[in-house]
Amino acid sequence: MNDEGGRTAGGIMDDETLIINGLGVDRRLLEAQPARRCDVAACRGLCCSHGVWVDVEQKSDILRHADLVRPHLPAWRQDEQLWFCDDEGADADFPSGRCDATSMVIDLGHPRGEACIFLRPDARCALQVASTVNGLHRWALKPFFCALYPLVICQGRLELDGENELYQAEACRSQLADSEHPLYLALKDELVLALGEEGHRQLCRHDKAHLPY
Repeated sequence: MNDEGGRTAGGIMDDETLIINGLGVDRRLLEAQPARRCDVAACRGLCCSHGVWVDVEQKSDILRHADLVRPHLPAWRQDEQLWFCDDEGADADFPSGRCDATSMVIDLGHPRGEACIFLRPDARCALQVASTVNGLHRWALKPFFCALYPLVICQGRLELDGENELYQAEACRSQLADSEHPLYLALKDELVLALGEEGHRQLCRHDKAHLPY
């Protein structure tokens, strides 16, 4: 049965968008493009230049785990009262419907001279480091849209953030693979994060040529 707006679970909303688990998915994620995972040692975390919007529920979870995070930050960044802008706003693309931003700090070691407060001097995310060191999934504390990048959810649609100036920057483009791969395979972990394992299987079944399941 179609729900409001003509959407069908696991089906098609229009010629360019699939619907999986109630989320629109850009069909271009089935296309082959030169893509591979980032090398943050090379780009120094360029995508962390501006901080990130975080669902307020995930913000609360990060703060609950502050004791795990602090040891992985420089001393002057360890006060959790500095971690977020405390400027919450409404946004329907977040599960709770509300979000806040991580704070930015001056960082002369970063290519842009400023960065998210959680970006360490070694260009690694303190939230991801804290997660792995403590036996959690590497993205357990990492903000959802950081882990999802270079994918993004915009107005209920999951797509490649390929028009973003950060993705277009030389640091990202230089990391593209020489050979082309379907994006739903090259970015499998990110898509599983957004859609779940079964959702990713549903997406894969729309591409008969490279079906991995």
